[in-house]
Amino acid sequence: MPVTVRPVEPRDIPAIHKLYSCTNAHTGTLQLPMPSLAMWEKRLSHLPDDHYCLVAEEEGQIIGQLGFEVCKNMRRRHVGEFGMAVHDDHTGKGVGSKLIAAMIELADNWINLRRIELTVYCDNEPAIALYKKFGFVEEGRAKSYAFRNGEYVDASIWQEPIPHCYKQTQKSPALLGFLLVCEFYLMEIQQRPQFYKLSLITLFYPRFD
Repeated sequence: MPVTVRPVEPRDIPAIHKLYSCTNAHTGTLQLPMPSLAMWEKRLSHLPDDHYCLVAEEEGQIIGQLGFEVCKNMRRRHVGEFGMAVHDDHTGKGVGSKLIAAMIELADNWINLRRIELTVYCDNEPAIALYKKFGFVEEGRAKSYAFRNGEYVDASIWQEPIPHCYKQTQKSPALLGFLLVCEFYLMEIQQRPQFYKLSLITLFYPRFD
């Protein structure tokens, strides 16, 4: 059966507790090993506003989970952050891709966010490859970001960089071409401002006489 993505329900909590008991799930996130069921019940029973929890289900089994939240700070209400995990027995099957695709659909087309941020350990190569597939780019690195399995490990900060105005160009190739031309000219102006001054005047103010 295909993998389906849907919002979490109370009956999913024991399965999510089991998922985060897997080695890859807690070593790839900030979760602790041997989590308690009571902790997950408390966390998921009453999600705050602007918090979203998605699960990936296959044949009635929860095999992946993604938590997504909109930043509370008024000046960062255009930003969302997420974390996720896939059951150890179901990695490499496209489960993470389905979860991220559903999250981006929600963020881009319904919540109207402009940035989606994430933090990932620098040695988590499969996760990094997945994020690159969806257009995320690395913005920086944090040394000794977290203590994991007896040692400090580094993490990198990533974001999905497509501004809202560019998302609209998916339905308008002509608009996309225009924006790319403008971006090219702006970059060139920084290098050779005098040379491109006349070209820009011609581009935006053509003469017809």
